[in-house]
Amino acid sequence: SLIWWVCRTASLALQIGVVGYEARQTTAKVGPNITPEVSSERYAVNAVGFALVAAFPKQKASLGLRYFKEFAGRATFQGYSAQIFGSISF
Repeated sequence: SLIWWVCRTASLALQIGVVGYEARQTTAKVGPNITPEVSSERYAVNAVGFALVAAFPKQKASLGLRYFKEFAGRATFQGYSAQIFGSISF
């Protein structure tokens, strides 16, 4: 990930950056109805996108958004993915 600070004050820290991921299936599918062709096929996908994170130090909380474009998928769907996340520290 490449993250840059956009704004940093005592009450807000705002970051934006480039993010990505790569996922690979490493084990074979098994089962009574699984053919050898299906068993040897492996899931794979790559993605690149951006992230925006706002941290609120006084409230010990953060909120963020990640948006990805998936590509070079094999044995899976590919398209766009959006993730919204947050955290609160106690």
